[in-house]
Amino acid sequence: MHWRTMFTAAIAATSLVSCAFRGAEDTPVIIVPDSVIRNIRTIAVTPVIATGESHVPEAATAKLEAAFEEYLQEAGFSVVPAFEHIGIWQHIADEFGGFFDVYTGEPDEALLAVANERLRAELRERFQVDALLYPELWEGKVPFYDGLATWDGASQAVFGAYGLSGTVNALSLVVVLEDSAGTELFSNGIGFATIEAWHSNSWLPFDLGSVVGDPRLMTKAVTGVLTPILEALGADSSQVL
Repeated sequence: MHWRTMFTAAIAATSLVSCAFRGAEDTPVIIVPDSVIRNIRTIAVTPVIATGESHVPEAATAKLEAAFEEYLQEAGFSVVPAFEHIGIWQHIADEFGGFFDVYTGEPDEALLAVANERLRAELRERFQVDALLYPELWEGKVPFYDGLATWDGASQAVFGAYGLSGTVNALSLVVVLEDSAGTELFSNGIGFATIEAWHSNSWLPFDLGSVVGDPRLMTKAVTGVLTPILEALGADSSQVL
């Protein structure tokens, strides 16, 4: 089984992925004591997980991971790139032989919890990781009025829908920052882009590889979602990206 399938199951089992679309107002930045946040120096970026029915190519999510890594490095943090996380997770998955119940086909949450703790422990031991950043792309319907969609702090014209109102499929970029023991420190979310156009009285989906991999959209979303968190961590994000 592919590592991303297993990792997605692990994230879902630890409740980081929502089964339904939620707006950024449901993922507020969490205030934690200065004694905790001032000690964060090394952050591991985990693979970008895309929820929803649409397929986001790995080449596009890899670009998004690289954008997170670059932003954090330029803000002054030591960064463990996503490929290190992937390698460790694949090794643990091979050792465990999978994380799904052979009878029900459902994720074994107890086994996944053990595997996640192993993962965090290895990241601490090998890279002295203080925190892990979990980026996710959430897909869902968002409202638009007179051709303009507004959601999760973003707004975008809906192609072909000028003068119309309704709902359109869109992506939001959500991040969760945990300490190396698995305690959530911060979370935040921002609208990324609409992913379909109105044409000849029907919705036509965009190519998600092109949408997610668009440098302008990536920079805007990564900056918007990380800046409040980095400021809370005491980093200077004014010169980043």
